[in-house]
Amino acid sequence: MIKNKTAIHITIRLVKTSIILFLLFRTLAVEAACSVAATPNPINFGTVSSFTVYNTNQKTLGPGGLSCNRLAIQVLPSDYLIATLTSDNQLYLVNEQNSSAKIPYTVYADKDYKYPYPLGTPFNFSTSIPGVNLLSLLGVSLGFSTTLYVMTSVNANVPAGVYSDYIHVNWNYGICTSLICIPPLTGIDKGNATSTIKVTLTVTKDCMISSTPDVNFQGQALVEQFTSVNNNIMLTCTLQTPFKAYFSNGSNYSAPWRQMKNTTTTDMLQYNIYYPNTTTVWGNTAPATNSGTGTGVTQSLSYTATINPNQPEKPAGSYTDTIMFTLEY
Repeated sequence: MIKNKTAIHITIRLVKTSIILFLLFRTLAVEAACSVAATPNPINFGTVSSFTVYNTNQKTLGPGGLSCNRLAIQVLPSDYLIATLTSDNQLYLVNEQNSSAKIPYTVYADKDYKYPYPLGTPFNFSTSIPGVNLLSLLGVSLGFSTTLYVMTSVNANVPAGVYSDYIHVNWNYGICTSLICIPPLTGIDKGNATSTIKVTLTVTKDCMISSTPDVNFQGQALVEQFTSVNNNIMLTCTLQTPFKAYFSNGSNYSAPWRQMKNTTTTDMLQYNIYYPNTTTVWGNTAPATNSGTGTGVTQSLSYTATINPNQPEKPAGSYTDTIMFTLEY
C-alpha cells in the first residue's frame, strides 16, 4: 500500500511541474511582445540661424518606432533586425512655403553618426555594423526602443522658414524577447511593420556685418584739395531676406552736413556720406536709406565720403567723427 501511494504522489508532482513551465513560457511570450508605432513623435532640430545651418552640421535624434519590452541574455543565431528607410523628399528637408529650398540630411543607425541608412535599401543590424552584434546595439533585460540619429549637410544656402520631410522606416524583425527562447516554439517575437516620422527644422533669418573700414581723407592744406574716398561695407544676410541699411548723422551733425571735430579746438570740418557716384546723401531716414535683399553670401555696399569743398578754410589739425552703420532686417 505504501509503495502504491508513493508512485501516485510522484506522478502528480511531475504533472504540476510541466504545467508550471508551460504557463511560464506562454506568459513570457505574451508579455515580451515587440511593437511598431505607426506615427512616433516627430524628430525636431529646433530653431537655427541660417548661418549655422550653412556652416555646421545640425544633429538631433528621435524615436525610430520599434520597441520591445525586454531581450534575452544572449542573441540567438536566428535573431534579425532589418530596417528599410525611405523618405517623401529623398532625404531633403524642404521649405514648406518654397519647395525649391532644400536642406540635405542623413539618417544614422548609431549615436556616433558612422553608419547611415541607405535610402531604399535594407539595413541589417547584424551585418551592417562591423564588430557590433545585435544585443550590444539594442541593450539587454530592460528592453529597447529604436532611435534614429539625424544630421544635416553643410553649405545649404536657404531662406528662412520651416523645413520638413517624412521618413518611412519598415521594421522587419525576429528577436528573442524572453529569458528562455526555444525556436520556433516560444520566445521569438517576429513582425514586419512601418513607422512614419516627421522631421522638422526651423531656419531663422540673420544678418552679419563683417567689415566697416575707417575713412581716412589724408592730409591736405586746403579744404578744396581733399578728394573723395570710396569704401565698401561687407555684410551677409539670409537668402531672400529684405534689409535696410543706413548711416547715423554722427556726433556733430548740423543740417545738412555731418561734421568732423578738431581734436584740440572747437573747429568743425563739414563732410557727408553719399551713394556711390551720386550727390544723394546716405542718411538714416527714408528715402536716404538703402534697401537690399540678402543672398546668403557676402555682399558689398559701396559709399562715397566727401568733404564740403565750399566751406571756409579750417585750422590745421586732426578732425574726427564717429558714425554708426545700421542694418535692419
